[in-house]
Amino acid sequence: MKYTLTNESVTVVTEDGPVTVRRGQPNFHQLRRAIIEEDEEAAMEFLTIKDALKNWSNGKFSIKDDSLVFGSEEVPAEISSRVLEMLRKDENPDSFLRFWEHLDRNPSYRSVQQLFRFLANENIPIQPDGTFLAYKAVRNDLKDLHSGTFLNSPGTTHQMPRNKISDDPKLSCHIGFHVGSLQYAKDFGGNGSRLVVCEINPANVVCVPFDSSSGKVRVCCYKVKGFYSGQPLSSTTHKTSAPKKEKAPRKTKKKVAKNQKASNCKDWGPLTPAGIKKLDTMSIVELGEMHIVTLRRYASYCKIVGAYKLKGGKIALLNAIAKVRG
Repeated sequence: MKYTLTNESVTVVTEDGPVTVRRGQPNFHQLRRAIIEEDEEAAMEFLTIKDALKNWSNGKFSIKDDSLVFGSEEVPAEISSRVLEMLRKDENPDSFLRFWEHLDRNPSYRSVQQLFRFLANENIPIQPDGTFLAYKAVRNDLKDLHSGTFLNSPGTTHQMPRNKISDDPKLSCHIGFHVGSLQYAKDFGGNGSRLVVCEINPANVVCVPFDSSSGKVRVCCYKVKGFYSGQPLSSTTHKTSAPKKEKAPRKTKKKVAKNQKASNCKDWGPLTPAGIKKLDTMSIVELGEMHIVTLRRYASYCKIVGAYKLKGGKIALLNAIAKVRG
């Protein structure tokens, strides 16, 4: 197989002539990887978007008459664009396949159709388990803005009977829990509120009202994932980079600082309970003297969503920690 390979494009000479795939096209990463691994058969399968999509999703997605198809069902345009964006970024398709399976268990046809409009908003990522993330504005004490009775601390789950909630999109306000896009949550909460990131199973979506430009959604159940970091989440997928729970085992490849104190500005390694307690007592100025890796671990313990992917170094981390502390 004859080819030309650069960081920006891949050109493969076929029987019908040269075919060039450029960076940014959905099949670029898969084709480039196949050529580097000298897998000629795979490379030929990734030459077109149609074949790349089929291989990327193990045959579950395909393109028919210029439309994206899942199994034998045509995928709505709002979802189609998201899948193609995931393919372009070389992201694992399993999260979207699980999302689709959850959505298939939603008992309301109208709710399923409405959800597509909401997902057209930016910064609503899908997690590996198929749930999606959205935002909620809450009071400084983390209680809901409307009634002040539901506490929204990280890890909390709220639910109510689904049949008590209207799925009529013409009703802008109704019984039910409301979450939304980043812009909706910011506008609704105003300057005096705090933002938390919520996890929603597509099966629990009840309604996407027409008002607010389809930026809010009524659900019968949601879980508070953590605090908004100050930086928008991805518009495709979200995977937590930090371990769910870090301990300081007796035997570990990463060294744990014996004295986790403010004067020790090296990476502390996995945080000990004493180390976390010490960090809790530090001022933001003192935290600024800490190693950035230690700060990322601490931010993760503070339940700041996306702490390990924050852009802006220490300043961004410190700002996020300061907001959580209030």
